[in-house]
Amino acid sequence: MQAYATSIHGAQRKPSFLDLPAELRNVVYDLVFQYRTVNVRAGRYRDYPNGKTRDGLTLLRVNRLIHAETLLLPYTRTTFAFTRTANVMAFLGRRTPEQVKVIESIQLSVIDGSRMFGERSVGMTTGVLQYLEHLSGLTQIELVEMSRFKPRDHYLSRSLERMCGMIRMWKPEIDITARDPEETWNLALNRSGDTSLSGR
Repeated sequence: MQAYATSIHGAQRKPSFLDLPAELRNVVYDLVFQYRTVNVRAGRYRDYPNGKTRDGLTLLRVNRLIHAETLLLPYTRTTFAFTRTANVMAFLGRRTPEQVKVIESIQLSVIDGSRMFGERSVGMTTGVLQYLEHLSGLTQIELVEMSRFKPRDHYLSRSLERMCGMIRMWKPEIDITARDPEETWNLALNRSGDTSLSGR
């Protein structure tokens, strides 16, 4: 098991969470910070899809030791979902460099494979995706295609491949997948340029 906590010394007048051995505290942290997807709006995030806050971040504010032991866990175990580039930038701007570096997975809602869903008049360009340069720990991007087109439509397939190419200008080795909101199809956009479609 990965260790996040370290042993502490000294008697406590009253039993507390910090009296537990570091190994048991780590078990609790594993239960609290489970893998999930959260929807980011204006730089702040809530659990996806129902918007209720259940991300365990209040635990970080209990005391300095717990804060230090768990500071990066929400970022290594979360897929952060965005509909606008401005939200990506605001979100990263609110994080420390250490938190940004450990983010492993993001989700981008796009339309027609050419622009962010929340930005009707702003097309996707390599420059727009420059923020990927700062996500040094990023290993996966999921594109959620919000239109009614399917990958078998030549237009959408070409558009997704073009967006994939722009992403790989910044992250050559990243894994990229695409799907529709209902998950009726899933498309793996491989580094070799080959694609693998599943679903109907």
